[in-house]
Amino acid sequence: VLFGNRHGKPGGNRLLAGQIRGARLHDRALSPEEVAAEAAGGPREVSPAELAAVLTPEETAARVRFQAELALARARLAALERRAGLATPWAELAHALFNVKEFIFIR
Repeated sequence: VLFGNRHGKPGGNRLLAGQIRGARLHDRALSPEEVAAEAAGGPREVSPAELAAVLTPEETAARVRFQAELALARARLAALERRAGLATPWAELAHALFNVKEFIFIR
């Protein structure tokens, strides 16, 4: 996807003279009503309930599986951080200080 070039290779008088404040790419042509809604409302979030309403049973099952895997991965990460001693803000600060490229000595 190329924005700002009118035709051909960039250069000369082919570039857009302005700003692009937003862009969307769709997998189909939008109806005039959909274009008007996009222009008026801008982007919007899809709620979990809206998503669940359009998923097939197979997609719903996959979503549940992925959410369980994500929760397990987050729990494992938290356990690793606790084991590594990075569970407190002070430990995180000390870790950051040891990883800086230059040390500053304070009297």
